[in-house]
Amino acid sequence: MPEQVDSYCADLVRRYDSDRYVLAMLAPPAKRGALLAVYAFNVEIVKIRESVSETMLGAIRLQWWRDAIDAMYAGKGHDHAVIRPLGEAVEQHGLSQALFHRLIDGRSVDLDNRQPATLDELVGYADKTSTPLVLLALEVMGARSNMSGVAADAGVAWALSGIVRAIPFHLRQGWHYLPTELCARHGFTARDLPDEAAMRNLSEVVRGISECIDKRIAAARSARRNVTRGALPALLPVSFAACYQHRLAKAGFNPFDPRMAGPPPMIAWRLTLRVLSGRY
Repeated sequence: MPEQVDSYCADLVRRYDSDRYVLAMLAPPAKRGALLAVYAFNVEIVKIRESVSETMLGAIRLQWWRDAIDAMYAGKGHDHAVIRPLGEAVEQHGLSQALFHRLIDGRSVDLDNRQPATLDELVGYADKTSTPLVLLALEVMGARSNMSGVAADAGVAWALSGIVRAIPFHLRQGWHYLPTELCARHGFTARDLPDEAAMRNLSEVVRGISECIDKRIAAARSARRNVTRGALPALLPVSFAACYQHRLAKAGFNPFDPRMAGPPPMIAWRLTLRVLSGRY
């Protein structure tokens, strides 16, 4: 019998993380509620960066989530709209407590409002904030053994793709995640936008990040023979990232290109075909 899908979690993910909502809906009905609870938890901690005016306030909210996760694993009841269904998911699927703490710790970097120095540092951030989420999804799907490598490649590819697509939003907020080393190499300075030369330089910075995404996609797909069919819904971010990569290349690596707005057309059907064919 399919587990109940909590309406609050479903609405939260659909509103703030529509791509992962699609991914959850492509999982078997018995897994959707747990996936949406996990993804709703992620939405809650991601939103902290934009919802606080001071670093200390953000740190306090992250600590609240650490304490709430610890209390949940200690068996203490909680009426929070996300913690309650998340506790049910943990009980049903035996989700790892450490992975939730890794996600929270990764989001503490957001509060520093500091541009990464190198591409490797950006990759490290992507790994901390995305790989644990892929691992939790794999646990929901019942796939735990020997999955850390493919989870890391899938998580980093997906996170970097999201960072690239969010560049216009971040720049409007007065900050960005573009590595200083790549910006210096290509002569990009955000204050020069929307100057035509600055846009070209930005595209070269994005191209460098995109090459890293392509390598991670290829690495994740090279492990397909060792991935069970049941684990596929947790690894579909690889296919999703590949779709965005194709669009980005056609846009000349310009994140401001109108073609980068919105999800790829027919993405749910395209991902469904991936699952049916045993690929991601």
